[in-house]
Amino acid sequence: MNHLLSNIPYEKEVERFVGFRPRVNQDDFIIQEHPHVPNFFTLAGIESPGIASAPAIAKDVTTTMILPALANRR
Repeated sequence: MNHLLSNIPYEKEVERFVGFRPRVNQDDFIIQEHPHVPNFFTLAGIESPGIASAPAIAKDVTTTMILPALANRR
């Protein structure tokens, strides 16, 4: 994972934001790649226990979605 972040110029950051937490009309998280936009991943509906779940969700999305998508680009 570190090799993915090694070229980010953190010293040029003004502020860092986590993002929006959109609400959904269902009882479960939505974690999927957009069907019409390759490499655009949707993570929505993550309310309570979102804070506790965030590290596991990030690890799962990285290993099952992002890394395979990057491998296919090579």
